[in-house]
Amino acid sequence: MRKSLPILLLLAACATQQSATQSTPASHGFDVANVDRSASACTDFYQYANGGWLKANPIPAAYSRWGNFNVVEKRNVDKMHTLLDEAAKANAPAGSTQQKV
Repeated sequence: MRKSLPILLLLAACATQQSATQSTPASHGFDVANVDRSASACTDFYQYANGGWLKANPIPAAYSRWGNFNVVEKRNVDKMHTLLDEAAKANAPAGSTQQKV
């Protein structure tokens, strides 16, 4: 099991990198869509700066907090699950890396 974990992580990283390059380009920096322009920056800066994010990303009931890292983690777990399901369905030769996964 210990030997297959690095392989599994490598496959997941490759799948994540491949899909990231094939989808929309990565955004960097401050996303102005997260700003709540209906709030006054002088009165409630937290709502002003984060209101858009909070409205678009409500905290799921199973979590006490929710942020970008949770979104990334959930996306990676979903991709890993898909990758493992595909590997399980494949009729890989015995002893091959795909069969071990």
